[in-house]
Amino acid sequence: MAHDVEVHGQTVAEDSIMLLLNGSANRDERHFGDDAQVVVTTTAGHVAQSVALLTSLGLTGVRADGVEVSALLGDLPPERVTSALVHGGIAVAGIEVRRRSLEQLFVGLTGEGFDVAR
Repeated sequence: MAHDVEVHGQTVAEDSIMLLLNGSANRDERHFGDDAQVVVTTTAGHVAQSVALLTSLGLTGVRADGVEVSALLGDLPPERVTSALVHGGIAVAGIEVRRRSLEQLFVGLTGEGFDVAR
């Protein structure tokens, strides 16, 4: 940085290096709500095809981990993803939509956790 600058309440000192991650663009939880994730379980032979298909649907954050391929769902209905996978000839062993837990939502709204033991 050419001079001290404040970013989201944090001061970044002069001469610091800042890394911009384009892949995380438009995923700031303070501005973008639902970060539902679709997780497709497939076979080892269909992982690359699954990644390509989810990317072609416009999904972001596409990642493969073993035989699981995940992506941020955005506004696309999960049924559309399932249909595209089946019509694309991809072996689907499972499909799941994961959303943030109630506690994660609460922390995101308030910045504080809550104690369920009380």
